[in-house]
Amino acid sequence: MAKNKRLEVRLPSDHWIWQYPPGSRSKRMREALGFMDTLQETFKNLDRRLGQIEEMLASGEIFVSVEKGKQEESDSCDIKFDTDAFMNI
Repeated sequence: MAKNKRLEVRLPSDHWIWQYPPGSRSKRMREALGFMDTLQETFKNLDRRLGQIEEMLASGEIFVSVEKGKQEESDSCDIKFDTDAFMNI
């Protein structure tokens, strides 16, 4: 088993980690770093999928349709697209 390494970091006195009692801060920071890693991966996937949707819009595979008169009633619009193509992303 690999030995854990230690990392010392200087943080401002008002950093959120200081609200936790000594002895629990390392655990909380490991959890936060793990969450950050998961969140970063999620954003990468969302960015990739958004790029695919933008390509589909540019190619005409999917398009946005706003009915006249409805735009004044609501800020939403009807989006029509090929669900099979979308599910293959």
